[in-house]
Amino acid sequence: MRPGSVAKKNHVRLKISRIIDKNYQPNEAIHTDPKLEMIELEEIFELPVISPFNVLRESIAKHIECKVPVGYSRDVKPLDFIRLYAIENGQTASIVHEPILTTLKQAKVQDLDSYAFELLGHPESLAKKDLLLNIVYSKDDDGDYFQHRFEIHWPLKENIAAKYEYLENHVLTRLSSFMIDDLHYKNVSKQALKITLARYFPDRAQWIVIEPGSSSSNINQSANKKNKTSSPSTKASKSNLRLEPYKLTDLTVIGVLEGEYLTVNDFDTPYDQQTRKEIEHDKQQKRLNRERNRNDNNDRTQVNGSSSTRRKSPQNTMRITVDDFDS
Repeated sequence: MRPGSVAKKNHVRLKISRIIDKNYQPNEAIHTDPKLEMIELEEIFELPVISPFNVLRESIAKHIECKVPVGYSRDVKPLDFIRLYAIENGQTASIVHEPILTTLKQAKVQDLDSYAFELLGHPESLAKKDLLLNIVYSKDDDGDYFQHRFEIHWPLKENIAAKYEYLENHVLTRLSSFMIDDLHYKNVSKQALKITLARYFPDRAQWIVIEPGSSSSNINQSANKKNKTSSPSTKASKSNLRLEPYKLTDLTVIGVLEGEYLTVNDFDTPYDQQTRKEIEHDKQQKRLNRERNRNDNNDRTQVNGSSSTRRKSPQNTMRITVDDFDS
């Protein structure tokens, strides 16, 4: 791209990087956010603002000469193997879904915005409300770390809430296939599997068990006793795992362990415990720094206040002479 160049009228130029690897630190902490290794492509992709994101995917597929593997039907295209991420501050911020009518302009894409792509081994089509979840399954004998990680594409329609029952059924279907195809188990029965699900929050290194039934029933239980009548919107929000306290989004990590009525302690790892200690230590340091700065400011204020106190100047007595008008 030439210095000082600008995009053509009603076009945007996009900087594209390719994700070539995902690393976990430490290696056994596969339930955490991976560190992405990316290479920025030399070519700048210039597209009309009225283009949908599929045009960008198609341009990327052509640039890297992506071909549809043998065995797929004719309606599968190379662009279906391109997963697109929005980039903010050098990190993936979100996965780009493909609502049919959404254009770059409607998505408020700006000139020289950054995106990254991942070349998949299978075709993918993410609708507007779909969720792409990361599943970690089965811990080692000592319970120190999770042993397996795979993805789940959870298709959700516009008017369908993300309920626990739907999630559990989808996880069981994918898990049974994973156990047979990847772990080479035999005679795996989806109906016989009993599992507990938990949502991981990497920013605070904590797990929260996803309870069957209403996602926020425990939270709203006391409120419901006080207010026996609830609106339809309130009832709908109770069973939606997208809302508090679970807040499922794309790339959320869901822990899956065999067994019923497991607790947070069953999902916790030494990495989580150490990370929480570091987070608490950082909080204490920030608190001490704030107190130290506040004390320093108070000391400076007192010193400046005493040194800047000026002595009052002596007051001169004023005498007023009044004439005697009576004489």
